[in-house]
Amino acid sequence: MKSLSNLDWILKDGEIRVGRYGPVFQAMRTDTGEFITAERLRLEEPSDSYALESVVSHLQSKQMNQSEPNVVSYLGYRRRADHIFILTEHSAGGTLRDFIQRSGAVPQPLVRTILRQIVLGLVQLHKHGFAVVFLDSKNILMGNDGAIKIEAPLLDVTIAGQPLPSVVLTLPELLLGQQNMRKADVWLLGIVAAQLLSGDCNDLAASLASNFATQIKQNEGSAWELLIPHHVTRKLDPQASDFLRQCLSININQRPSIFNLQEHLFLSAAK
Repeated sequence: MKSLSNLDWILKDGEIRVGRYGPVFQAMRTDTGEFITAERLRLEEPSDSYALESVVSHLQSKQMNQSEPNVVSYLGYRRRADHIFILTEHSAGGTLRDFIQRSGAVPQPLVRTILRQIVLGLVQLHKHGFAVVFLDSKNILMGNDGAIKIEAPLLDVTIAGQPLPSVVLTLPELLLGQQNMRKADVWLLGIVAAQLLSGDCNDLAASLASNFATQIKQNEGSAWELLIPHHVTRKLDPQASDFLRQCLSININQRPSIFNLQEHLFLSAAK
């Protein structure tokens, strides 16, 4: 399929949300009327031609239609003056964070359905060569039919000049000074699960502050009971509890990979 970078499109209305790299707008193809999403990359130095060319070069290397069921399809980019717009398929239901903030605590059967799709999306991204170390409920989108899709991390934070998402600051790998980030996505999946079950998307890093780092350094097991309120954990069935315990294992050698996790009984139950 030809990249939408070569097709005509127009922006519609105002900003609809803040994305991974900058403000996100709804756009429309002028040839078909199809709605798409245009994210305007916000560079620290918009007049820096070297930074612009570096971003363009990187996006060119990612020009592909992934057509994966649980990944937001990247459709191309368009450069306009000093701005770069990243074009992706449109998800009408908004972000998972929006959903949690609207709905509050999500029932466990629906949490299972959502997490199952997120895990499939992470597996699909890994197969395309993406290292998903910045998974966040703000970068997981929902369709009106409940379908879940993950936005691909198209640009490295060093290229885009973006700060690390605050939830990344909870990673034991960072708190313990480890270099191996290959299972960071599983930990961050556990954070998303905690947000779904508790209905709370508040900034974990800010609310726990240095207390959390101290407890992590003193704990060799799982941090799931540090991150999930007791009134939530006591209502979970054994499979859900084990799933969270594994995701939030402090020791990465005891934490499963995302490929192992897709076989967990919690996800396979009641398909």
